[in-house]
Amino acid sequence: NPAAVGATITFTANVSAFGAGGVTPTGSVTFYDGGVALGSNSINAGGVATFSTSALANGTHAITASYSGVPIADVLGSTSAILNQDVQASSNAVVTSSPNPSNYGTSVTFTAVVTTTGTNAPTGVVNFFDGSKQIGSASLALVGSAGVGTLSTSTLTAGNHGITVRYVGSPDDAAADSPAI
Repeated sequence: NPAAVGATITFTANVSAFGAGGVTPTGSVTFYDGGVALGSNSINAGGVATFSTSALANGTHAITASYSGVPIADVLGSTSAILNQDVQASSNAVVTSSPNPSNYGTSVTFTAVVTTTGTNAPTGVVNFFDGSKQIGSASLALVGSAGVGTLSTSTLTAGNHGITVRYVGSPDDAAADSPAI
C-alpha cells in the first residue's frame, strides 16, 4: 500500500474469538470496498482469511473485512476498521527546454509534462534537477489531460547539463522520473 493499477493486492483478516472458551472461529470473511462486496474466503485453521484482487481502479478504497460469526458457538460477528488502500496509476514525465542550446547568462525555460494511465489528470509537484542537484520545483497546472510545470533560470554555468524532472506523485498517481535532456 500503495499499489499500482492492475497489481494483485492481497487483503488479510485475522479472526479470533475472545472469551469464547477456546472456540476457533469458522466460516468465511467477506471483504468490502466501501459498501460493495469484493469477495469472500474461508477462514483457515489459524483464524486467517485472505482475498486477492487486481481489479481496483486508481484512487483510495475504504477496505473492510466482515465476519458473520458462529451463532451455535456463541461467537459474534464483527467488522474490521477501515483500511485505506491507495491504488495509483502509472505516471510518465518528460522535460523539454527552450532555447536549447542557450547562451551563458540567458534565461532557459524547462517544461515538465506529466501524464498518467489513470482517469484523473496528474496533480502535485515536479522537481527539476541538474544532475543530482535540485534547481527548482513547480506545481502542475492542468493542460488537457496532462499536468504541466515550468521553471525558468538564467544561472546555469557554461557547458552541458543533464536536466531531469521528478514527479513526486499523488494519492492517485505513482511518482516518475524523466529521462535527461
